[in-house]
Amino acid sequence: MTPDLTALTTSWPQQIPKLLGSFRGIVVACSGGLDSTVLFHLLCQHKKNHPGLPLAVTHINYQLRGAASDEAEAHVLDLARSANLPLFSFRISTALESTGGRRPNLQSWARRLRYQYFTQLANEGWLIAMAHHRDDAAENTLLRLARGSSPGSLLGMKERYRCFWRPLLSISKKDLLAWSQEQHLSYCEDASNQSLEYSRNVIRHQLLPLLELLYPGAGRRIVRCAEQAREFVEASEPQFRHWIELSRGKGLPCSIFHPLPEGLACHLLASLMGMPPEGKKRLSHKLLLHLYRRIVQIPAPDFTEELPANMGKIQVKAQVLSIIAAPRPSPKSSQGSKRAQLIYFE
Repeated sequence: MTPDLTALTTSWPQQIPKLLGSFRGIVVACSGGLDSTVLFHLLCQHKKNHPGLPLAVTHINYQLRGAASDEAEAHVLDLARSANLPLFSFRISTALESTGGRRPNLQSWARRLRYQYFTQLANEGWLIAMAHHRDDAAENTLLRLARGSSPGSLLGMKERYRCFWRPLLSISKKDLLAWSQEQHLSYCEDASNQSLEYSRNVIRHQLLPLLELLYPGAGRRIVRCAEQAREFVEASEPQFRHWIELSRGKGLPCSIFHPLPEGLACHLLASLMGMPPEGKKRLSHKLLLHLYRRIVQIPAPDFTEELPANMGKIQVKAQVLSIIAAPRPSPKSSQGSKRAQLIYFE
């Protein structure tokens, strides 16, 4: 039975005004692929019934796949034109992104630039709608489990976080595909999504299907398990907030960490350090565990360690832990890229 995804939108008339808050409108991050094309059409359907909603589209052309990249860009251009929506079009020049002749890790490179541009759009007043779905969340959880993430960050995706909104997180990829076929939607398939060169694709095409074969519904239950882990951790947040405020004054006594279970102690450390800049990875569990074990030594030795991702330093002195913030970098334009080109259709 083909899912009625329009049922997903029944709560949007009440939900979207609350989501927008200080944002002036919603911009759909559209790659031209199946997931984002479905989200685009769902939001366009919503706008027909609520014409006052400011809606736009954004697309990033990384120019990594030759003609296929340009075809995806042209597809999104056609989508925006057909719906008479403004399009924020980004085109990246890869030649200027190499450093010292060394080709960067493509996924990290693309993620960094993507979040730079999304932050730019958010600063200009846009809430960014992203097409992550339930299978993405399950893949993310399995990847984080394998890497040793803390319980509070297993899920990694929230429906609403900062300037991002992910309305499809409860929907499976299978249901998105079925709905797109029923609606006769056209989209561009990214061939790199099939490559087993990337860890995420191995999980997507081999591990998760095998788990579904052994235990039908495994993906849904993996996501729910991660949600519950985060709920348990978030239940401790009131106490954590008290400790975070305490640390901003005279620092946090190392003795606070002694009675905490290892997992909660690592989560507290991550909370004290705050979130990394957009596009940067969270602190690894390996690093958090290393710091935790130094802190709970009796007596805890004095030490200072630089944190990655320009997150400052952690310092222990006279049995007191402090987080020293990194100096704010002066804003720079993105090397190797152009500012968004805004296209309106009359």
